[in-house]
Amino acid sequence: MENKGILLPVASLPGHHGIGDFGDSAYSFIRWLEQKGFKYWQILPINPLGPGWSPYMTTCSEAIETRYICLDYLKKEGMLDEVKPYRDNASKINYVGVGKYKEKYLHRAFRHWIKNHPDGLKGFIKKQPWVVKYAIFNVFYQINNGAGWNTWPDDHKFYLENHKVNEYPKQYKNKIEYLIFCQMIAYKQWFKIRNYAHKHGIKIIGDIPFYVGYTSVDCWANKDVFDFDENYNPKTVAGCPPDGFSEDGQYWGNPCFNFNKMKENDYEFYVNRLGAVGQICDIIRLDHFRAFDAYYAIPYGRSDARVGEWIDGPSYGLFNAFFKKYPNTEIIAEDLGYMNDRVYKLRDDFNLPGMYILQFKMFEPKYEDTSNLIVYTGTHDNDTIKQWYLNMSQDSRNYVINKIGGDVNKDFLKQFMNYVWKVPSRMTIIPLQDYLLLDNRARLNWPGTFGSPNWEWKLKKLPLNK
Repeated sequence: MENKGILLPVASLPGHHGIGDFGDSAYSFIRWLEQKGFKYWQILPINPLGPGWSPYMTTCSEAIETRYICLDYLKKEGMLDEVKPYRDNASKINYVGVGKYKEKYLHRAFRHWIKNHPDGLKGFIKKQPWVVKYAIFNVFYQINNGAGWNTWPDDHKFYLENHKVNEYPKQYKNKIEYLIFCQMIAYKQWFKIRNYAHKHGIKIIGDIPFYVGYTSVDCWANKDVFDFDENYNPKTVAGCPPDGFSEDGQYWGNPCFNFNKMKENDYEFYVNRLGAVGQICDIIRLDHFRAFDAYYAIPYGRSDARVGEWIDGPSYGLFNAFFKKYPNTEIIAEDLGYMNDRVYKLRDDFNLPGMYILQFKMFEPKYEDTSNLIVYTGTHDNDTIKQWYLNMSQDSRNYVINKIGGDVNKDFLKQFMNYVWKVPSRMTIIPLQDYLLLDNRARLNWPGTFGSPNWEWKLKKLPLNK
């Protein structure tokens, strides 16, 4: 399986503490991938989770979600005396509960560590200077009771404009250093996993959303590159126009960028965002790739996406700047949704493979060359393949079987999955749920909905014998 891989979010790994994390299960999963002949592990964004626990609405493009820190390893390193299990056998993630549970242990670990390493954060800060901004933002967010950063007192709202990069308010020293410590541990644990994957011949495919969340370090620290008014409210927000699937379109609500301003310094902010993902993975999947050509901007304050306009994106300028700085980076373009020839040309001019989703393509009569595309059964936003099959009429099943050259009298799913591996491709990625033939109880996300059960699915144990 030279060009085959499995999609599984870190959060969905088995774990003793209510969520998949950077512990033993990650290493076991890597060994399983190697044993089965896979070469790639695709993860979703591992940045701090945003509203509804979505990894695509992060609060910081460079930071790592601290719920993924493995407490058992902190115990092994002597920072904790005892760690009790939490929702050990759960098949759903309780993000609020996991956050509270892990935070008390992380505070204990920090107190133990800082006594013995009073200057120990300096090295990490030097390597990852963004972490100071991240910590200051989160402390101010707590102090201001979760209010929007544009409503904060001026000394908080404009703190970065009036102080040196690595200077932070001394009255909050302990809170800030705790947050920096957590990022240091998260980075350390993740890079051990990544190095272990490399030793076992596995490459990590990361993921980056096109937009960022408004409640984020990204917006607060880079006000000038967003489409804000004089009070730092968004003028326009992200979404998709109405189509055959949605009369109202999709209203996402992320603030739109000011790419004209960003162009003045060769898209430094966005190049750095991409570079941060490239630092923690081997291949970057660009979510909502079509927006790099043109994006749909909705006036702020609307409740739907019926009114909006297409605005030219950063296009060639951004990619030229990025590949000048990071010439050897591998990128996958998520070229799904409302597409046109300009988007495909942008993709192809930079030799970026696109995505071919079999659930979407099986009923299209025309042939499409898939040899330079990434073939998927589905993504994190789709029904599982088993559910796709269960929802099909018998006529549709017969049509698919005929198209793949199968036998209507034999097991549909087994034949279909055998077909998947044989489709010509640059790479084939299968969500683990499809590999295990699970139904929609294992589905990750329902686009256009908010909260439970999105993002909650978690394995009870690894499928080591499958």
